[in-house]
Amino acid sequence: IMSAIGERLNELPAFKEAHPNRQPDCPDEEKIKS
Repeated sequence: IMSAIGERLNELPAFKEAHPNRQPDCPDEEKIKS
């Protein structure tokens, strides 16, 4: 159930933008490229 909720939330733009690997202080090698 939890993974299904997580999958649905990860489709929302706000959740994609808030992902830890998209934050300014994330190391470059771990950043998600847009």
